[in-house]
Amino acid sequence: DGAAISSAIIGLARSLRLEVVAEGVESAEQADFLRNLGCHRMQGYCFSKPLAASEVVPFIAATGNGASVRTTG
Repeated sequence: DGAAISSAIIGLARSLRLEVVAEGVESAEQADFLRNLGCHRMQGYCFSKPLAASEVVPFIAATGNGASVRTTG
């Protein structure tokens, strides 16, 4: 069951003081579920389609939702 696995992984990570990033979030319901488990970093089609690097800053400026962006890798 995906919900049980997500709950266990997030719980384990939190107990180890690790930050969790949920990937592949496709719906508001999934995002709400993850937030309720304590996962506040997410990405996926629920938030945006894949963007070219040149589109990222204008997208964030246009949404005005206060989202933070960190580059990885």
